Amino acid sequence: MFTGKKSSGLRPVDVKDTEHSEDFFEEDGHWKTEHGPKEFGIEDKDHLVTKEFEQILKNCMQKLPALWMAVFTMKHIEDEATETICTELKVTASNFWVIIHRAKLNLRACLQKNWI
Repeated sequence: MFTGKKSSGLRPVDVKDTEHSEDFFEEDGHWKTEHGPKEFGIEDKDHLVTKEFEQILKNCMQKLPALWMAVFTMKHIEDEATETICTELKVTASNFWVIIHRAKLNLRACLQKNWI
């Protein structure tokens, strides 16, 4: 028989019930502008680095077999649904996952060799 303490569980906390919540939140529960989350500063991109990376990625992608490049492009660049890709390229779902895995491995190796 278990004799440990019974968990009291978690109770929902109303934002308005927390101490000093009025300092951070509006009546409707949204952040006050001056206290809201701030950007980390990593959002700023060095456009030269981005341009160089994109060129190297493009070169690496061109080394992939045509079907692999199409699958990778549709999935990770065009953000297509897996089902759509399988239908349009006439591949099974399991074949899709094998292709995407192999494409990622090859791209990683190429990027490590040419970028990092």
